[in-house]
Amino acid sequence: MRPTPARTSALLFLIALLLGAAPLRAQDQPPYDDDYGDQDSLELPSLLGDRLVGGYGGIGFRYAQIMGLHSYLNTARAAFQLQEWLGVGFGASTFLTQYTTKPNLSYDYRLSGGMAGLLLETTLFPTAPVHLNLPLVLGGGSLHASQHSESWQSVENWGMLDLQAFAAVEAGLELEVNVARFMRVGAGAYFRATTPVELESEGAVLTQPNFLNDFSYGLSLKFGKFYR
Repeated sequence: MRPTPARTSALLFLIALLLGAAPLRAQDQPPYDDDYGDQDSLELPSLLGDRLVGGYGGIGFRYAQIMGLHSYLNTARAAFQLQEWLGVGFGASTFLTQYTTKPNLSYDYRLSGGMAGLLLETTLFPTAPVHLNLPLVLGGGSLHASQHSESWQSVENWGMLDLQAFAAVEAGLELEVNVARFMRVGAGAYFRATTPVELESEGAVLTQPNFLNDFSYGLSLKFGKFYR
């Protein structure tokens, strides 16, 4: 699946929105009071200002159509909140498709893989109980195709058919709700773009070069010590 102008425009829009969102924090950020709260409870000051710093870990579950197949993704994130509007950390995801086949193959196969990299997360209206997140992951991953077998113990009839690494960028837009002081729940849409990936087996082409360039949709859960 080659990237269409609409998909490319959507990715560029999300990245531009992420990079341009920092000035919006000034409209939503109350003045800092040195006498605010119990000073003994303050967290380590961040390098970006004399404000509190937080951190969180989270998981997510997404759905996508990969090569026209129903696919399910598991995601994980961990980040420090250097400011109310900015989180920096690590993001990762894995996916698994349904089994499929090709006319000239004598067996079924499915695709699996994942990606990981640097996470940059901008939050719009961060002090509001309902706000917007713009996560961006810059990194890479790998994809492999595996043969189906009725018996997992049969090495001769089951195994990896092909493997390839790729570089990737994934941008998203999430609507997030503060459920509790330590917990946030979000729902979002994401677009992933990768370098070309083409797997083969027995002379048959299993994937098209740009088939991973597509949208996914899902839910996210975060737990931690959030900024303020």
